[in-house]
Parts: sequence; C-alpha cells; structure tokens
Amino acid sequence: MSFIDFYGDMDTRYRDMYFSEQTMDAINNYLLKGWMPGGHLEAMFAHDYERALYNADTHNRTCFWALAMWIREFAPAESQGNYEAVEAWCKNKEWQETFRTYCEKKYVWEKLGEKI
Repeated sequence: MSFIDFYGDMDTRYRDMYFSEQTMDAINNYLLKGWMPGGHLEAMFAHDYERALYNADTHNRTCFWALAMWIREFAPAESQGNYEAVEAWCKNKEWQETFRTYCEKKYVWEKLGEKI
C-alpha cells in the first residue's frame, strides 16, 4: 500500500491541478520510506521555492502552487519547512512509521465509512 492509496482521488489531483505519477511516487517514497527526494521536491518540502522552481520540470511548474499548498496541508509538519527538516525526516524511521500508521488508519476508517 502506498501514500497514494491512502488519499484516493488526491493521488494525482489537487484543486483541479494534476500531479504527475513520478511526482506522487517521489512523495510516497519520501514520506513513507524516507528516501531523499530529488532537487525539485527537496526544495518544495524545504519551502525553498526559488530553487524548487529552478529545478522543476515543465509539468511541475504548471502545478507549482498546488503542490506547495498540498505539502503544507497534507505532509507532516516534521517533514517540511527547511532543509534540516527534510534531512531529519529521511533519518527518523519512527516519524515515518507514525505517519504510515496514521495513513493506514485513515484509509481503513474511510473505507469502512463507504460501506455503511
């Protein structure tokens, strides 16, 4: 199961903007596995928007603001804000496990709610 599964229709769409599958895979790998994201996403999670825009591909430039808002709304506070936070998130398996457990519970409760 991936982060994408936990958020259903938010997997590639947010506020009428579509994120690429590669971007969502990289977010999944960062948040759930602690893999350091590439230059664009690392800068996005660090809130270094000038560097993020410089490193973004064409598609990520078109949905830049939506991705920034998505990170602020859905990513754990510990996983964002500056480069030190990004590096700390990658090293802290306990934070990743806590977030993974939260996502799994949220997913289960949402699925149970659909069946009622």
